Amino acid sequence: MGYSLRTGGLVRLLAFAAVAWAPAMIALAAHAAGVLALPGAAALGGTGMLAASALAVRRALRHEAPRFREGAATGDGAAAGASWERVARPDGQYANRWASYHDLSAWLGARDWTGKVVVEFGHTNDVLRAFIRGARYAMLEYPQHDVQDLRGVPDAGFDLAILDQTLEHVADPERALREVRRVLRPGGVAIISTPFLVPLHPTADYGDYTRWTPQGMKAMLERNGFDADVRWWGNADAARALLGAMHMTVAEARRLGLNVEPGACDEPFPVTVWALATARA
Repeated sequence: MGYSLRTGGLVRLLAFAAVAWAPAMIALAAHAAGVLALPGAAALGGTGMLAASALAVRRALRHEAPRFREGAATGDGAAAGASWERVARPDGQYANRWASYHDLSAWLGARDWTGKVVVEFGHTNDVLRAFIRGARYAMLEYPQHDVQDLRGVPDAGFDLAILDQTLEHVADPERALREVRRVLRPGGVAIISTPFLVPLHPTADYGDYTRWTPQGMKAMLERNGFDADVRWWGNADAARALLGAMHMTVAEARRLGLNVEPGACDEPFPVTVWALATARA
């Protein structure tokens, strides 16, 4: 797949084969539209030109306006009043996230999201989305969108922002929070969940930079324009087990006799930290 360009923005393109002349087509379209400049592109050949063109398009797409799914945040299970476990599926859900999803799903499900505008940065799973009914929903994924630099996303356009297991993978989390605050309406809420006593898990596409205690999360949010209700979950037995097996499911943890239920908290063993952060006016 490729991308075509036009003055005033980028549009998803017609598919065309990534053969040797594809980068030249991208470069010419960009030059004609006045959207992208590829310095020295004409002097490049073969894979060099392909790499330069692809990089330029990738960078430009980061500033593309978000696309919305109308009503796409409604989950059939949640709408039908199914049990929490049926929606969250303990056989497929990571044990270290179970308590945070239980708490946040209850908070989301108790509110009417009809007509609200929601943005999710990244994509973890469908549990939280299943409890947001009737909203317009945009999902902004890296690298097309970088939460540290949301040019193309207007100010004060969202009622709810979700950063689920996302902020620890951002090199400059405070810059990211300022951008999230900018795109939220005053009084809008950011849901932020992060690991604490969990192994580092960088990938080829993004790093794993930071861990926050509950106190550290609250202080950082308040520095960057939010009033923060910070929560956490963890206990000694679960922390020891999950530090050695980050991707253990809830069902597996239960079979091992670990208490991963939402109320099983012992200080000072926060496995996961999360916040409901309200944007100040």
